[in-house]
Amino acid sequence: MGQNFCSCSVQYIKGYDDLPDRITEHSAMRKNSMVSFKSHKIVTTISLAPIPDSSKPQHHHSHHHHHRHSGHHGIKHIKYKHSKQRKQNKHHKRHDDMKTLSITINETESSQSDDGLNLLPPIALENMNGNCDESLINETMMVMYREGFCEGDDGESLIPMNTITRRSLTEMDIDGISNILSNKLQLNHIISRCPERYHFMKWKCLYSLLNHGCSMQTFYRNTEDMQQSVLIIKDQSNNIFGAFLDSKWKAEYHHYTGSNECFVYKFHFEANEYSVFEYHHTGDKPYFVQSDYDGITIGAGECPAIYIQNDLLLGRTTKSDTFTNEALSSSIFKIKDIEIWCPHFE
Repeated sequence: MGQNFCSCSVQYIKGYDDLPDRITEHSAMRKNSMVSFKSHKIVTTISLAPIPDSSKPQHHHSHHHHHRHSGHHGIKHIKYKHSKQRKQNKHHKRHDDMKTLSITINETESSQSDDGLNLLPPIALENMNGNCDESLINETMMVMYREGFCEGDDGESLIPMNTITRRSLTEMDIDGISNILSNKLQLNHIISRCPERYHFMKWKCLYSLLNHGCSMQTFYRNTEDMQQSVLIIKDQSNNIFGAFLDSKWKAEYHHYTGSNECFVYKFHFEANEYSVFEYHHTGDKPYFVQSDYDGITIGAGECPAIYIQNDLLLGRTTKSDTFTNEALSSSIFKIKDIEIWCPHFE
């Protein structure tokens, strides 16, 4: 089964068209006022279709033909279910969309069913290789679940709020391929989650542990003067995680840099889908990144979201007060590869 995004008791709203990460939208929660929503946890999911087994004979009987066009048997879909009252009346006002939406991932034969709207058309795995057609990226849709807070009526209290929307994947200008995310669509996915002002720039890999070796001096030399970067880590258990950072890589002892646009993330893979879990700054302990020749710390030092020791071969992860993330891998992990991707003007 799919990931259980959230089990807390919070208020949901139906996703408006392409809500940005920070929205200002009318809401029934505060009549005749505006609601400011800031998300601190974002989950983006892309559904994958299995590759047909070419060794098996293809049948062309009418009942098989029906199944090929009605959907993909056994594919996991994300649906959001409306309340019974909303099903009976399609002309309710927008404030009825505030009714709780249940997020379920079900086994289904149909891409469109009576009990909900399928938000996640599957992508064929055979098209997901390193040289996938760029048009595939442009046409890829993902489900975006966001968890955050909005201001209360008093302007000070915070009310938990979740949203779920469908959004197309942004095509990025990427020079080269990744040894960690050899799937071009997945590399495009995580880079596209960076702030939009970096979307028009060309992204290159400036450091790779496999290609450049486990030297902190080489690491800092290769990434010198780069203000923004995406860190990608693969550990010996094949977990993939990392961070987006908007500060230069410098060996400055006990000096934290970065802004609240920094975030940490992890990939979660299943047979027929994968998700990227992002954890953004919650407002507490704004200690984003600190790097020196002793290692790299992302998140508050006593409980870092990611710590990489100076040999670049061992690290640890834990829940961080900076990002309120869960552990991104096992608490102590051995590193198989590290990559640093940075944007350039060209």
